[in-house]
Amino acid sequence: MIIGALAPNELSEEGLVARAGARWVLQFGAKPKRLTLRRLLEEACAGQRLREYVPPPTAPDPDPDPDPDPDPDGDDQAGPGVTEALLFATSVELWLLRAPGGRLEPGRKHARAASRALALGWASTAVHALAAGPLTLAQLHGALVGDLSRETLDEYVVGLEANDLVEPLAGEDGETRYAVTEWLREGVAPLAVGSWLDLGAAESNAAPPDELDVGAAFLLTLPLLRLPEDVAGACRLGVDVGGAIAPSATGVTVRIEAGRVVSVAPGLDDDARGWAAGSSQAWLDALIRRDVQRVRTGGDELLVRSVLAGIHERLFSFTVNSNGSISDPRSED
Repeated sequence: MIIGALAPNELSEEGLVARAGARWVLQFGAKPKRLTLRRLLEEACAGQRLREYVPPPTAPDPDPDPDPDPDPDGDDQAGPGVTEALLFATSVELWLLRAPGGRLEPGRKHARAASRALALGWASTAVHALAAGPLTLAQLHGALVGDLSRETLDEYVVGLEANDLVEPLAGEDGETRYAVTEWLREGVAPLAVGSWLDLGAAESNAAPPDELDVGAAFLLTLPLLRLPEDVAGACRLGVDVGGAIAPSATGVTVRIEAGRVVSVAPGLDDDARGWAAGSSQAWLDALIRRDVQRVRTGGDELLVRSVLAGIHERLFSFTVNSNGSISDPRSED
């Protein structure tokens, strides 16, 4: 199955949609792309002139990898600008750096397996369903979008569990429920950057972020926030799906007490003290680049700004060192 080969909103034989962001995560493990991006990153850190990231389709690899892995998706298209490509590469490397069992090296076996599990979990909407809370396999199958077979779903859940992206919980009824892990929540970062790149591309065969994507991203990331203790209140975060002009059609309401998230619920609570709304593109610009110019806000501005800054700091606050390595401020906590 090649996610990138699907037309927007087209279902594959496995019931997968070419959801924004998934193909980037899936394809990152390919050796030529990984080595090219890494080399560009090192050159940028060394102060060398940045060049457009347009790798030749059949260029030989001057840096042989002892663990070869040809690109399964045949990704020979010209990529985005170098800055955007490096941002995606760095977001993936930082996510792999935070793996529960220790840092995973991009392109290696375990990193490829984790990237594939995250991408397929997102493309199949299994991750979307689990974002709202733990589910049994039967409940998960009933919540999926598309005609994914039970056998394929079981395979994807096994992949998610094997790569520490979900954990099994024993229920009082004897049934196992699967819950997302903190590392899966952090996987929203590369998925978001991939979606951002897809939205900015002149041609992309990935579907733009929709109501399901947006809701899942909020449900997954907001519980990660750690804000100053003086931040409290309810804030609704809405997205204008499909370019709607009036109040946002979808979103969530997050409630915070003493800087900690106590609940995240689907829907927009009119009684919330603060609110923010914008298009998918505006939200991605705000969360990835901290460019909030196109996000409309109102009510308790301190609360709203704290939430927006908190998501960015939690997922995208990192430093690229002069030797090309990545410093993660969370590792110093």
